[in-house]
Amino acid sequence: MVNFTFIQIYPIMFTEGDSIEKIQLRISEYQKQIKLRYARLHSEDIDSEESTGLIQTIDDLNGKVLRLQNLLREQYKEHFKNGHQQTQETGMPLR
Repeated sequence: MVNFTFIQIYPIMFTEGDSIEKIQLRISEYQKQIKLRYARLHSEDIDSEESTGLIQTIDDLNGKVLRLQNLLREQYKEHFKNGHQQTQETGMPLR
Protein backbone atom coordinates (compact mmCIF):
# COMPACT_ATOMS: atom_id res chain seq x y z
CA MET A 1 0.00 0.00 0.00
CA VAL A 2 1.36 3.41 -0.97
CA ASN A 3 0.57 6.29 1.35
CA PHE A 4 1.09 9.81 0.00
CA THR A 5 0.97 12.87 2.19
CA PHE A 6 0.45 16.06 0.24
CA ILE A 7 1.48 19.46 1.53
CA GLN A 8 0.35 22.31 -0.70
CA ILE A 9 2.96 25.02 -0.70
CA TYR A 10 2.98 27.67 -3.37
CA PRO A 11 4.24 27.13 -6.00
CA ILE A 12 5.36 23.50 -5.56
CA MET A 13 3.46 20.55 -4.09
CA PHE A 14 5.59 18.20 -2.03
CA THR A 15 4.94 14.52 -1.42
CA GLU A 16 6.68 11.95 0.72
CA GLY A 17 8.53 10.78 -2.38
CA ASP A 18 10.27 14.09 -3.08
CA SER A 19 14.01 14.22 -2.84
CA ILE A 20 15.74 15.45 0.27
CA GLU A 21 17.58 18.04 -1.83
CA LYS A 22 14.34 19.47 -3.26
CA ILE A 23 12.87 19.86 0.22
CA GLN A 24 16.07 21.45 1.57
CA LEU A 25 16.08 23.93 -1.32
CA ARG A 26 12.50 25.00 -0.62
CA ILE A 27 13.25 25.40 3.11
CA SER A 28 16.23 27.58 2.23
CA GLU A 29 14.11 29.72 -0.11
CA TYR A 30 11.45 30.27 2.57
CA GLN A 31 14.08 31.14 5.17
CA LYS A 32 15.51 33.80 2.82
CA GLN A 33 12.02 35.25 2.36
CA ILE A 34 11.56 35.35 6.14
CA LYS A 35 14.85 37.24 6.60
CA LEU A 36 13.88 39.79 3.95
CA ARG A 37 10.50 40.37 5.58
CA TYR A 38 12.05 40.72 9.04
CA ALA A 39 14.44 43.32 7.64
CA ARG A 40 11.50 45.23 6.14
CA LEU A 41 9.56 44.90 9.41
CA HIS A 42 12.39 46.61 11.30
CA SER A 43 12.84 49.45 8.82
CA GLU A 44 11.86 52.94 9.91
CA ASP A 45 9.42 53.80 7.11
CA ILE A 46 6.79 51.13 7.78
CA ASP A 47 3.19 51.76 8.82
CA SER A 48 1.12 49.59 11.16
CA GLU A 49 -0.98 48.05 8.37
CA GLU A 50 2.09 46.90 6.44
CA SER A 51 3.63 45.73 9.71
CA THR A 52 0.60 43.55 10.46
CA GLY A 53 0.71 42.05 6.96
CA LEU A 54 4.42 41.31 7.25
CA ILE A 55 3.95 39.62 10.61
CA GLN A 56 1.20 37.40 9.16
CA THR A 57 3.37 36.52 6.15
CA ILE A 58 6.33 35.69 8.41
CA ASP A 59 4.10 33.47 10.56
CA ASP A 60 2.80 31.68 7.43
CA LEU A 61 6.32 31.14 6.10
CA ASN A 62 7.50 29.86 9.48
CA GLY A 63 4.62 27.36 9.49
CA LYS A 64 5.59 26.16 6.01
CA VAL A 65 9.23 25.78 7.07
CA LEU A 66 8.18 23.72 10.09
CA ARG A 67 6.01 21.42 7.95
CA LEU A 68 8.83 20.97 5.45
CA GLN A 69 11.32 20.27 8.23
CA ASN A 70 9.00 17.56 9.56
CA LEU A 71 8.68 16.09 6.06
CA LEU A 72 12.46 16.25 5.68
CA ARG A 73 12.94 14.46 8.99
CA GLU A 74 10.64 11.66 7.78
CA GLN A 75 12.56 11.45 4.49
CA TYR A 76 15.84 11.09 6.37
CA LYS A 77 14.38 8.38 8.59
CA GLU A 78 13.16 6.46 5.55
CA HIS A 79 16.43 7.00 3.69
CA PHE A 80 18.55 5.67 6.54
CA LYS A 81 16.11 2.85 7.28
CA ASN A 82 16.24 1.72 3.64
CA GLY A 83 20.01 2.11 3.53
CA HIS A 84 20.40 0.04 6.67
CA GLN A 85 18.14 -2.72 5.30
CA GLN A 86 20.03 -2.76 2.01
CA THR A 87 23.35 -3.03 3.87
CA GLN A 88 22.10 -6.05 5.80
CA GLU A 89 20.82 -7.77 2.65
CA THR A 90 23.64 -7.10 0.18
CA GLY A 91 26.47 -5.65 2.18
CA MET A 92 26.27 -2.41 0.17
CA PRO A 93 24.48 0.76 1.30
CA LEU A 94 21.79 2.42 -0.77
CA ARG A 95 22.67 5.73 -2.35
